[in-house]
Amino acid sequence: VADGMVVNLYPADGTTLAVGIPGESSVFQGVSGTVNADLRAPSSGAVYVYAIVGAEVMRSAYIKAHARAGVDYAGDRFGSSVALDGSGATLLVGSPLEDGSATGFDSGVTVEASPDSGAAYLYRRVGSSWSPSSYLKSLATTNGGLFGISVAISGDGSWLAAGAPREMDDAGAVYLYGPPGTFLSPPNSTMRDPSALGRSVALTRDGSLLVVGAPGTSESRGAVFLYSCR
Repeated sequence: VADGMVVNLYPADGTTLAVGIPGESSVFQGVSGTVNADLRAPSSGAVYVYAIVGAEVMRSAYIKAHARAGVDYAGDRFGSSVALDGSGATLLVGSPLEDGSATGFDSGVTVEASPDSGAAYLYRRVGSSWSPSSYLKSLATTNGGLFGISVAISGDGSWLAAGAPREMDDAGAVYLYGPPGTFLSPPNSTMRDPSALGRSVALTRDGSLLVVGAPGTSESRGAVFLYSCR
């Protein structure tokens, strides 16, 4: 797709569709039922959520990054990755060019001093209404780390994963949030820099296994790593 559009269809019956458009440029922040036509925030990005009922497809939400005071969202490319849980009621969105200096889960820090470090945003649906839930950053926020370029949610919604393939001098990292949140990195003996670990991530339905792509491993021949989350 011309603008890097990404999609995720869930749950198993295919009734919820999320479409990320990272090149979208409206100035709106938060969740709305209508699209904002003020396009003064180039490549801020957006996600469209659709409900599928029989042969009918209806837009149920227009989602932008959470509104945070003093933050410029232009160029963040929110929607570069999207993931839905098995119920279609939890949505995780990656924004890999976000510039915040926070670390961890819902730190509340809004200083933008870490260019392209990346972030991920969590949304939840109750009934037909979507609302912001959490703001996720790397545990080691790094300029150019691209945290959130890949995201995943387990089918039961209890585990979240986000890749940061440019952290650690391009060796890459993956962050796993759950009960409890855990930082995962591969054994040094198995990696070759720059491995770009975390360029892609996937979780099983119960969150017991995490699959991570590392396209730079072995002189860019690439590798896939499998981790147990239990």
